[in-house]
Amino acid sequence: KDAWGRLRQCDGIVVPGGFGTRGFDGKVAAIKYARESKTPFLGVCLGMQASVIEFTRNVLGRPEAHSSEFVEGLAKDFDDC
Repeated sequence: KDAWGRLRQCDGIVVPGGFGTRGFDGKVAAIKYARESKTPFLGVCLGMQASVIEFTRNVLGRPEAHSSEFVEGLAKDFDDC
């Protein structure tokens, strides 16, 4: 099965920490799925940071939101989560 198929079968999702940008977009996508499907979710370290970014992008309507740890030149307190 593909990763998304396995993810949809889960009763809950844990998004772990990590270092750097590798896999970050996948974390955000999994978090968005959890929020929209009302699947229980736990973000640990970078996983929680990714959840704040996902919420800011998709619920608060700030699509450029990210972290200044990874992207330079973000508007302080607007795009920098």
